[in-house]
Amino acid sequence: MPKPGFGRYAVFPESCGHYEREPEHGEHRPKGLSTYYVVHLLFEGKGTVTHNGNTTELQPGQGFLYAPGEQQKYGSDRKEPWAVDWIHFYGAGADALLEGRGRGEPWLFTFGRQERIRSLTDNLLRLSSVYESGNETKISALLYELLIELLRSSEAVSAAPGLDYQERMRKTADEMSERCEEAWDLERMARRAGYSPTYFCRLFQRVLGRSPASFLQEARIARAKKLLVLGGLTVKKIAEQSGFNQSSYFIRRFKEREGLTPEQYRLLYNKSDNSAEES
Repeated sequence: MPKPGFGRYAVFPESCGHYEREPEHGEHRPKGLSTYYVVHLLFEGKGTVTHNGNTTELQPGQGFLYAPGEQQKYGSDRKEPWAVDWIHFYGAGADALLEGRGRGEPWLFTFGRQERIRSLTDNLLRLSSVYESGNETKISALLYELLIELLRSSEAVSAAPGLDYQERMRKTADEMSERCEEAWDLERMARRAGYSPTYFCRLFQRVLGRSPASFLQEARIARAKKLLVLGGLTVKKIAEQSGFNQSSYFIRRFKEREGLTPEQYRLLYNKSDNSAEES
């Protein structure tokens, strides 16, 4: 891209583009060759980044960034080529914004808010492909917003999952089950486990075999079944003590999972219990 007329943009792309499933795509730039920041965002397929002889495989929802002057070695997987957006950029505020990321070693990260990230990169690539000087400010603003989103929603690949991630997922699941009457949004679950929300969802699914929301609802239904069997509480109270804010929503979800309304379940259980006593 041509250099902008205004020379003090915080960040501005030198070039940008997209590779769609090209198995031969890759680069090996020696130290000192590149004078720009380089970021790649992977949306499909697989790829690798190699640093100091160590190769890391990247999956959809992950990316990497190199600072200017760093040695670069990366490439698409030949069997499952990646679909990747890439941007080379510079700017008066780039160093301060990125705070050393990509220096000494590539910043490898898992990024959240993938739809938002994809929308920003799509718009950036669209405006850059038909470059007009009148769009310089928009292009700079889009890139700045993209980088802010990455900084806010990303987690370093090297930081997770650690060797204890399975235990951390199970401990979080146990706490959710024991305290299912409380409000559990995704932020709270992820914070309890020590991961970003996006990465927490992936790890939870991997370890527990279902999403955090599905697990929480199962725990709440299980709590409700116990309270129904014990008796003495109204359906409204049982809903509250099981974590459901509205009894109508509780009844609907209970029937979806059990095939009976809460009252039908209670009557069925009591009938079975009475029959056992009579015999």
